Amino acid sequence: TYGDGLTERALTASPTGFDVILDFAGGASLDGTRDLLRDGGRVASIADRRAASDFGGQYIWVRPDTAGLAELAQLIDAGKLRVEVAEVFDLADAADAYRALETGHVRGKIVVRV
Repeated sequence: TYGDGLTERALTASPTGFDVILDFAGGASLDGTRDLLRDGGRVASIADRRAASDFGGQYIWVRPDTAGLAELAQLIDAGKLRVEVAEVFDLADAADAYRALETGHVRGKIVVRV
């Protein structure tokens, strides 16, 4: 769970640290990486460029293309991929959607519909 005490909770679960850290939130969640990563470990993030610049890891930015999106749609239709939706907001409530996302405690996708 992201948020206050992340580093301490992670070290409680694995006192010797981790070989791999995958970051999906960025910001403060990446701050404890040096304390958590074992020597020779790897870091990858989809949310924070510091994974590469500060930790020698990978920053991965996904650029969807038509073929890839079509394949994802087929996997969803076949029941092989499920997208968890945390909450759906109307466009008029987009600011509320952003505030929910900013908390970093959302499990699933935030959807804004027109």
